Amino acid sequence: MTSRRIFAGWVVVAGSALGIGFSGQIFVATGYTILAAFLGSAFGWSLNDLAPGATFFLLGQVVAFPFVGSLLDRFGTRRVAALGITAFGALLLALGQITTIWQLYALMLLMGLAGPANYTLPYLRALSLWFRRRRGLAIGLAASGIALGAAAIPLGLQRFGMLYGWSAALVSLAVFELVVCLPVIAWLVRDDPTRLGLTPDGDAIPTAEGGSSGEKALAADSGLTAGEALRTREFWLLGSVYFIAGLAVYGVITNAAYILSHGKAGLTADQVAVAQAVGGVAVLVGRIAGGFALDRVGTRAIAVSMTLLIAVAVYGYAASASMGMILVSAALLGLATGGEGDVLPFMVAKYFGTGSFGKIYGMQGAVFSAGTALGPVTYAGLASITGSSSDPLIVFSALTAASALAFIGVGRRLAQ
Repeated sequence: MTSRRIFAGWVVVAGSALGIGFSGQIFVATGYTILAAFLGSAFGWSLNDLAPGATFFLLGQVVAFPFVGSLLDRFGTRRVAALGITAFGALLLALGQITTIWQLYALMLLMGLAGPANYTLPYLRALSLWFRRRRGLAIGLAASGIALGAAAIPLGLQRFGMLYGWSAALVSLAVFELVVCLPVIAWLVRDDPTRLGLTPDGDAIPTAEGGSSGEKALAADSGLTAGEALRTREFWLLGSVYFIAGLAVYGVITNAAYILSHGKAGLTADQVAVAQAVGGVAVLVGRIAGGFALDRVGTRAIAVSMTLLIAVAVYGYAASASMGMILVSAALLGLATGGEGDVLPFMVAKYFGTGSFGKIYGMQGAVFSAGTALGPVTYAGLASITGSSSDPLIVFSALTAASALAFIGVGRRLAQ
């Protein structure tokens, strides 16, 4: 009796989860607010001084996403991801040595330029080639690595920063990236199944005359070119929803320390770290549940539900007056962003195909990153104008709820 071997695609999922979870994007999303508090205390920098740091990171991503997408379609996942991890680790080491606000801005911009190469883009390209029938679940499981990083990074930075200083905390994270993440991902992540004699989902490649049937199977799913995708209504509808979602979510999470300490709840720094960690853990549930549902339920229904849930959670940050309600809002925001994060790559692969996945998803990533780049400074600007930590969140909540209507215009093939 022979035992069935584990499909190699699940090994790729595991490696992808590690890379995604400890990426520059997760560092900024969950750890920058902790770092900003340390830097403000050490150098006397204000919220308005520190908020552009996250914006420079996100602007770098806007520029880099399409370029990295093109590199992926040419060189594959493993090479691009390894380059991205190496750059992120080196920049963390440099960030630990800054003494001026301009050094912070410059390094965050460089980190943003490297960001798409060490976040979801390379791994989702690989997973879209490894899976077809179980693509949603694979994406959800891989992206659930965000929960690990989103819980470990803020708590680790806060603890190491209090014990050894903020510089040592950054050096520790850099060492983890270069000594653990880099070799593990180089070992586990493969670019596509045909090199192992497999097709997506682990089916053996049948013998075929005249060439590789594996290559034919992948070619059948090649889909639209980047230029063709740009001419579709769905491309721009997706971009509009994710631009607003990025604006709202990153307006909240990068300014969470200010929002939660100056808002109705009046949390301490340690309580803010706990809230950030709870939100990160909730992403795990959202990622897995969202990916599982995408293989079984209408994509449009999930997309609308997750977008509306983001709006509710953002409003909760504005209205909650107790630690308990803040934790509920943080959990809802993590759940919603986790589920929403699964939707975009699933839609890109399903509607536009995988032949130009890197370029098309890279362009969508640039649109999303434009929203995330504006989120932190938009919040800071509105807070300064209104004199309130809560009023900007009400604006973000309303915009996000309204954006859910865009999914009504998504075509039948995309929403099936």
